[in-house]
Amino acid sequence: MLVMIKQVVQAGWELGQAVLQAGQERALALLKKFIETTGMVAVRVPLQQAANDREVTLDVPGYRQIDDYSCGGVAAAMVVMFLRPQMSFERAYDAVDPTQRFGAGTTRVMRALRSLGVGVSRKTDLTFADICAAIDADRPIIVCVKTGDRGVDHWVVIYGYGRRPNLVFVAGQGLPFFARQRTEWPEFRKVWSPRGEGLICWKAKARKPTAPRPGRKRSSGKREAKKKK
Repeated sequence: MLVMIKQVVQAGWELGQAVLQAGQERALALLKKFIETTGMVAVRVPLQQAANDREVTLDVPGYRQIDDYSCGGVAAAMVVMFLRPQMSFERAYDAVDPTQRFGAGTTRVMRALRSLGVGVSRKTDLTFADICAAIDADRPIIVCVKTGDRGVDHWVVIYGYGRRPNLVFVAGQGLPFFARQRTEWPEFRKVWSPRGEGLICWKAKARKPTAPRPGRKRSSGKREAKKKK
């Protein structure tokens, strides 16, 4: 089990604000010092919001990972805390429990979300119209994007969209802090991996637990082919 994540405190928020105004070299130095002194995997940061009547954003809490493997846990935590505000970052992150070697695969993230009362639908052919419809229904979407490392994808959250021009708001890009959330649609499609795939999330209705059938074993699922960090 990973070390329990400390609650994100005001210092983390202030760091995020400061780094947004700092140069890259200074930002990385601040991050390194922060990680060494706190042991945190993420800090709270402000997210860009809709700026006009052609844009729509959800009030998803903003977090940025500050290590190189926690994106699945951080993305899930942002979505859980939006849909279930009473849930803590620590509880949501620990439900995913990403590993340093593999991060967190799709099955791992989906199981964690469902265990916390979040409905999940995995789609493989999402279009811009589908994304807009999901956001209009207060349903954020967790997707993966390519990184600079071959075979390694990165979890992010789509929490808004805009029209004329078409764009999406993407949270959780990781380093550097000053990366923007507002991303034009053609630019996003180039890094979407696999293109069209995403986890549409909503607040699930409470259900009574059912007893497993006698003699039936639960499938352990297949190991993910790609690392997702």
